[in-house]
Amino acid sequence: FFTFNSLQKLIIPPLTSSGGGYDFATFVELFFAISGFCSLHYIDQLCCNQQYIQMLLKRFIRILVPAVPCAFFYSITMIIYRIIEGNWFYDESFSIINLLASLCGIQFAWFIPPGQVQGVIYGINPPTWYIDSLLLCFVIMTFLVWLSNKTHISPAFCFFFVALMGAYTYKLGLNFPFLNWAACRGYYAFFTGILLAMFDRILSSYKYDRILRYITICILMIIGTGLYECGKVFILTFLIFPSLILLCTTHFIKKIFSHKVWYFLGNVSYEVYLWHFSFILYFLILRNRDVIDFCFATSSYLCLVLFAVFVWIISILAYIVVEQKLIKRVSINDKFRVYIQQ
Repeated sequence: FFTFNSLQKLIIPPLTSSGGGYDFATFVELFFAISGFCSLHYIDQLCCNQQYIQMLLKRFIRILVPAVPCAFFYSITMIIYRIIEGNWFYDESFSIINLLASLCGIQFAWFIPPGQVQGVIYGINPPTWYIDSLLLCFVIMTFLVWLSNKTHISPAFCFFFVALMGAYTYKLGLNFPFLNWAACRGYYAFFTGILLAMFDRILSSYKYDRILRYITICILMIIGTGLYECGKVFILTFLIFPSLILLCTTHFIKKIFSHKVWYFLGNVSYEVYLWHFSFILYFLILRNRDVIDFCFATSSYLCLVLFAVFVWIISILAYIVVEQKLIKRVSINDKFRVYIQQ
């Protein structure tokens, strides 16, 4: 909704900061924090089996395999848009290097992000900058776990340092490979999520863990709401989002979302994230040729909802037909060789 609304220049107040509503772009930090929170069991496995490279490659395969067909589809979409409209979408040109960077998950965070200097790697499908930042966080997390096992120092100290460094670097506005806005948003949010998971585990060890959890949620919410205007991004990341995540770990909320329907929708949402931008380009082409004027003449909300329903239908098909089959066919052995089953 947020991306579609921004690109279409529709003023729907709840979905755009320019219309007086909320800037949903800050929710990226929430997704990073959730990813970090859910990575604690992964850290436990690393500490036990110490198969660092193998498990890291499995993470890359799980995240990148569904993105491969989408990257090729978006590349074709870019070229079609260029041919029909006569210009590249948002000056985003296609090249083999861009495609390879996207396929490997090394776009913005690993290099200098676009818009700063000429000739940088842009990557394919702009919203997927989150993927390469997330993969970079997994690489750093795996290294820190290895380092803590060698030095016998708790990885929590390392995670805290990286989160603090990410916040400070983001505040300074640095623009270097591995130290830029894309990477640092992942650092301070992802590793905060891991620390929150460790804290939640400590809470669970107490007799009155439910009461302590609710007290913690209330404290974080009150402090975060009071200090919200002092630094919106960091207050959200370090106070409000953690309270929301802890709220979802309570018995009542977990019971609601334990149904298989939510599990299925959660899996499909990754496909929605991967595919939605490609269809926005086709939507722009149709709109510029007055093919779908009836939609805008009726209601901007209707246009938004119809587009969302269409993307979800395509994403469900992509999840069932493409993602599930590809993930099952790609595997890795003990010698770090990747196999694709026939």
